[in-house]
This record gives sequence, C-alpha cells and structure tokens, in this order.
Amino acid sequence: MSSVAIEAQRERLRRTLMRANTAALVVLSVLIGLAVGLVAYAMRAEIESRGARQRAIEAEAERRSDRERLWRSYLERARVERQSARLGRRFQGLDALAEAARIRPSAELRSEALALLFLTDLEEEMPLHRLGPRSLVPVYDLDLERYAFSEGGGRVVIHAADDHRLLAGFDEFPAAPVWMRFSGDGRYLGARLADGAIRVWELIQGTEVIRAEGDFYLSPDGALDFSPDSGRFAALVQGDRVRVFGLPEGEVVREFECGPELHGVRFHPDNRSLAMSEGNRVVVRDVESGETWIEFPRAEGAINKMHWSTDGRTLAAACTDGLIYLFDAESGRARELSGHDASVTHVAFNTRGDLLVSYSFDGTARLWNPGTGETLVSIPNLIATIFSRDDRRLGFVRRNDGIGRWRVARATGRRRIALTNLADTSMSAARSWSGPSGRASVEATWLMGEGMLLVEGPGGEEIRVRPLNGPAPGGGDDWNRALAMDRRGHWLALASEPRRIELFRAGLETENVAALSWPGDGEVATLRFDGRNLLVAEGTLGTAVEWDLAELGGELESLGLGWDAPIPEPEPPALLAEAPMLGHSVFILLAVFGVGAACVAGFVTLRRHRRQIHGLARLEALVARRGRELDLARNEIVHSQKMKALGTLAAGIAHDFNNLLSIIRMANRLAARETRGRSEVQENLRTIEQAVEQGKHVVRSMLGYSRGSLSEDGACSVVEVVEDTVSLLSRQFLSGIELVLELDRETPRVAMAADRLEQVLLNLIVNAAEAMEGRGRLRIGVRMRDHHSGRWVLRPESAGRFVELSLTDSGPGVPPEARARIFEPFFTTKTSGATPGTGLGLSTVYTIARQEGLGIRVENLPDKGALFLIGIPIP
Repeated sequence: MSSVAIEAQRERLRRTLMRANTAALVVLSVLIGLAVGLVAYAMRAEIESRGARQRAIEAEAERRSDRERLWRSYLERARVERQSARLGRRFQGLDALAEAARIRPSAELRSEALALLFLTDLEEEMPLHRLGPRSLVPVYDLDLERYAFSEGGGRVVIHAADDHRLLAGFDEFPAAPVWMRFSGDGRYLGARLADGAIRVWELIQGTEVIRAEGDFYLSPDGALDFSPDSGRFAALVQGDRVRVFGLPEGEVVREFECGPELHGVRFHPDNRSLAMSEGNRVVVRDVESGETWIEFPRAEGAINKMHWSTDGRTLAAACTDGLIYLFDAESGRARELSGHDASVTHVAFNTRGDLLVSYSFDGTARLWNPGTGETLVSIPNLIATIFSRDDRRLGFVRRNDGIGRWRVARATGRRRIALTNLADTSMSAARSWSGPSGRASVEATWLMGEGMLLVEGPGGEEIRVRPLNGPAPGGGDDWNRALAMDRRGHWLALASEPRRIELFRAGLETENVAALSWPGDGEVATLRFDGRNLLVAEGTLGTAVEWDLAELGGELESLGLGWDAPIPEPEPPALLAEAPMLGHSVFILLAVFGVGAACVAGFVTLRRHRRQIHGLARLEALVARRGRELDLARNEIVHSQKMKALGTLAAGIAHDFNNLLSIIRMANRLAARETRGRSEVQENLRTIEQAVEQGKHVVRSMLGYSRGSLSEDGACSVVEVVEDTVSLLSRQFLSGIELVLELDRETPRVAMAADRLEQVLLNLIVNAAEAMEGRGRLRIGVRMRDHHSGRWVLRPESAGRFVELSLTDSGPGVPPEARARIFEPFFTTKTSGATPGTGLGLSTVYTIARQEGLGIRVENLPDKGALFLIGIPIP
C-alpha cells in the first residue's frame, strides 16, 4: 500500500469517526432529554401522594442502619482490644461492650464479654506523680492511700495517693532514708537510713518511737518489716543480726544472731513467727521462744526479699539468680517461677493469694498466676510494689519518672488446674452429670433434618438444643462431643468444637446464650458441673478450667448482658415505599418507545464507531511496522555500502602489500642459503620469516572485507571450535581471566567453515579481554534455540533452528552513545594505554557474519558487563 493511499484511508477514518461521534451525541442528548422529561413528569404527578411516607421510611432505615453500624463498631473495638497486648484492654473492651449492649444485647456480645472477663489486666487509675531528681524509691501503705519518699538529704514527706497533696514531713535525719515501710494499720513508718541507723515514727502524734544504730549495710527493702497486727517491728541492725522491737513502747523483745549474708525479714500472718533469709536459705523462727519452726530448701541464688500469702501457707522469695521460689509451709517443698533475666528484688501476693507481682533488675515487672506459674502481664521499665487489701489496685513506680496506681482486674470465674491422674478423656455420645442421687447419664441424639440435638433432662423431659454448627457428617449418633448438664437441669454445656464450649439455658426450645473459648492446651475432652455449680472442662493434655457461672453472671449483669437478659432479634431493615405507577399511559408509552429507539440507534452507532476505531488502530500499527522495517533496511544498506567501500580499499592495499611481502620472503630465503652455519644470522632470518607470515595473515584479514567466504564449503561443530580456540589461548592471556564454558554438546553441526568461525570467536574474546583490562569473568555458551527474538544488530538468515553462541564479560559494558558504531571499521573506544585499539576486530566479525548469514545481538547486562550473541542458522 502506497503512502498516498494510506493517508487517504486515514482521512476517511477521521471523517467517519467524527460523524459517529456527532450521531452518538445526538442520540445521547435525546435519551437524556426523554429521561429528564419522564422523571420531571413523575415527580410532579406523584410527589404529594408518596412524599411523606417515603421520607419517614428512609429516616427509619437510616436510623436503624446507623444503630447497627455503631453496634458493630463497638463489638469490633472490643475484639481489637482483647487481641491487643496493651494494658487496659479488658477495661476498654468491656466499656465498648456495655455501649453495644445499650443498643442491642446479643449472645455474640455476651461471648465476647466472657472472653474479656477471662483476662487479667491492669489500667492506670490516677495521674502519675513526678518526683524530684534526688528522690529515693517511694513506698505505699497497705491501702494504697498514702505514699512516703525521701526528697534527698534528711527529709521524708508523706503524700495522699488520690490527689498527691502533702500530708506530713520529717526533716531531722542525719542521713537520707534508703528504705521505708508503713505498718499494716498505717500508724507507723519505719526507715533505714543511709548510715545504717533504724528509725520508726508514730504518724498520728508525729513522734519517734524507735531509734537504733546499725552498721552500714546495703540490704534491700526487705530488711525491715512490721507484724500484721502492727504490734512488732523487725529490722537488720547488723549484717548478721536481727532485732525485734515491741510497739508502741519501742523496747527490744528478741534479738537473733543469723548467718553472715542476712538480707531480709518477713513476719508470718500469725504475728508470732519471723522468716529470715540467710544467703540462699530461709529460716522461720518463733519470736517468743526463738526456736526454729521450719527451714526451707536452699535456693540457687541469694534471697533478696520475701512475702507471705495471706493464709500463711506459701512464702514467695525473690532470688538473685532471676528465679522466684514458692515455699510451701506445710510440706516444706518449693516450686520455681522462671521468666526474669536478672536478679529479682521484689515479690508480693495479693490478699486472695491468686496473684503475685515481682520486679527484677532486668527492668520488668511481672504479674503471675502462682497456681500455674504462668506470666499474666509483663510491663517494662516499671517497679511494681504491693496490692491494696481489697485486691482492686496495685501501686507502681516508673523509673526516673514518678509514682502511680493501677486498677487490677482478675480473671473472673475460672481457675486452671493441673490434672495428674486424668482417666478416660475420650468423648462419646453419652456424658455424665452430678445429680441429687449421684451420677446419671445425659443421653443426646441428633434430629436429622432439623439440625437440633435431643437431650433427656434429669426429670425425663426432652430438651431440644440448637448448636451453632449442626450434626456430624455421619448423621445419627455419629458425633464426638462432650456434653454436661447441671443438677437442676438449668444449664447445658456442649463442646460443639474441639476448642469451643456452647452454653444453653435449658428449656423446651433451648437457645445458645454464650460461647466459651477453651484456654488450655490440647482440646476439650470432658465437661461436668460440680456441686457448687461450677462448669469444669477437662482437656486432653491434663489441664482443667473452671467457670463460676454465678460470678460471671454478676459481671455480665453490670454490662447489661446478664444470663436472664432478653436477647431481641436484630431489627429487620426498613422497606422503602414502592413507587406508584405513573399516570398518563400514552406519555409513558411514547417515552418508552423513544428511549428504546434512542438506545438501539446509539448501540448501532457506537458499534460502527468501535469498528472504525479498530480499523484505524490496525492501520496505524501497519504504518509503524513499515516505518521500522524501512529504517532497519536503510541502516543495513548504509552499513553494507561502508563495508563494500572499505573492502575495495582493503583489497587494493592488500594486493600491493602482498607483493612486497613476496619479495621480502624470497630475498630472505636467498640470504638464508648464503649464511648457513652462522646461527646468529639464521635466527634473525627466522624472525623476518615469522614477520612475513604475520603480514600474510593481516593481508588475508583485509581481503575478507571484499570477498565472500574464503574457506571451502563444509560443516563444523560450534562446540569443537570453541574448545579448539580456547586451547590456543596462552596462559599469560588467561592469567587474570576466569573462563567459564557452558557448552551443550547436543547441538548439531552448522554449515560454516571452522576457520571463519574461529576468527569470529577470537576477535570477540580479545575484545572482551581488552574491555575487562585483562581481569574479570568471561563466560562462553553454546546452546540450541528454536527461534530468535530481540533487537538484532544484524538479523540472521531465516531458518527453523539456530545455534546460539554467546560471550558474556564482566567489563564496563558498551556505552549507549557507542553502541550504534562499534561495528564500523577503525572505530574504537580504546584510545589510551600502551596499545590503542585499531577498530578492525568487531568490523571483521560483522563482515564475516554478513557473508555467512549469521546474526549479531549486543546487550548490556543489568549488573555489569556486556553480552555478544551470534545466531548461526541450521539448514
């Protein structure tokens, strides 16, 4: 197709597209006009009859939608808080659930609340009170209503914990107090000064009741203690001596001589016994008689501080080896709690004895479950002190910051128990429950087709249960889930999944009221209710969990989600009023006909428009391809003319130069005959002969520019040519080059003379070595290719298959500005150094490739180096 015809076709396509656009615009304008007229008529005709009802229904729908979105956002917020690891997540999550329950209670909210109530959590209760830079570690009283600290020097102040107002101050100390402690009734404050002296003040009158001098000794704050009834005070007065004072008189009632590594003292809750840590052992002695009551096993490290549980059965000891020892006063045995990475300096039980707080030199405070030994909460950069007597608060000190107080939320209604003699933990269709007459069985059967479970209650009544997931795939009684019912038949628990327990309030149509997630290891094995109405779940790995449903009900009641709280059905979406039929049937028919006609016309027009666009796109693609082909052909013709001119010049020079070389060679041979027997002359003549041979090689190379293939027709193996060529390279040439050969020996032979291919390969190897300056990595590869693609400098002759010869170097690559000229004769990028380039190496490669029908492609590698690829067609 000529360029004139192409341009004419372009113009026709442009005019056609313009007409199509105009027609589409007209059609769309008519369609929009009809639609606008139809809507306007409908609004005028029907606005009075449907407006008020429509607005009311839309408002109601929006209100319900907003309430549902708000409800869902509260639930998602609670889930996010529960799954986070930050402090206060339980409090924030329950607050969100309470807001959601005000909108609409549901079993889903109740299940999420049970999961949150299962957490032990802390939340900062009061603003942090910052202390002065010289202040020493403060101390709380047992109700966390006051705290005392040393401001530096000899002054001690007491503040109220709620608003941090100053309550009292003492400033008559000769040295700063290091450790202090309040008595249990808050009446006394004891202190150890920096010089080792002991002081105790009666805070109501502000008088000093005990003054004792002691040795300077860097003992922890456990080195002084008040008895639980505040009637006695014990302190380390020397490194191996404990003195017990009576209050309020302040007289000495007992003095104990202990070991040389005495660190702490702690009164037993019975007010009569005193535990003393002597290095790595703890000895409990009777204050009245001085006799040893019990001596606990030795710990691995020295014991810093101790604390008794309220019932006096367990003594927690903080050790320098990072462990916490729980000594049993009845058996004398000890358990270890591990988790800290440095010396533990503080431990304290809560009043109920189900929580233990500790602090270590690793900079963290930990909240423990002493029954199971698990860490419930870990807080960095904090010193935790003591629980309040009502267990609802925990005092803390933040390093280099100040003093504060937390609210404490214990895990509600559950205890974890390690079962050592768990019998049969398999699950079956019949499960037992504890009734008034002992153990009876709860029989359950799936009602196929209804997705319900039929359970026989304690009175023989039938109870229908609808679990969230239906029967097992096998149907009938083929199910493997634990089931239990309480003795009164009010509660039913079902392990509907391996780690999920559903709770039901029994009735003729029992519905799910909540779901409990199994927190233990393994899966749920059995369920039962004990005599105290506790739901006990036993796991497959010897762990049991108890839920107190009554206690949980109280917590849920405060959220508006109690067990008996009615669960309303979700509000159905409000239905919008149906649009009434429009009046004036004739107008409607005409409008519908007009719209249909416009749509058909628009469809036909746009379809024709699309065909024209596709035709134009094909034409443009054809023009672009033809342009690229013309440019490539033009470049090849120009390069061919350059090479032809160079060949003509090279042929003339080569013939003349060859004649000169012939004369030199003949004269050299004559001189050799005349000088036989003279070795030094013969050596020089041989040198002249070698130079003549090299000149002849140069002549043959120059003749290659003007002639076709100089070799005889034949075939060669590319792999063998590569191996022979590489073997010709000298060790000096390869001294700094790492040569890698990747040769596919299955490649067939090609129709090309071996010497011609060898000349191409040698020129490419020398070019790569010069680019790498004699040091680098050179990879030569040979493989089969079914087709050739990419941008070729010289395209190969058409063939079904090709042998691909590739050379990859690690040099700097080919500069973009030089890539179009590297195959021109006498063009070189090596212009510096002892031997500048001649520019004939790659031009020789190009000439031989064009004569032999080979293809050439040049690429720069992404990281570093260049790739020369020779495509050799296989006939």
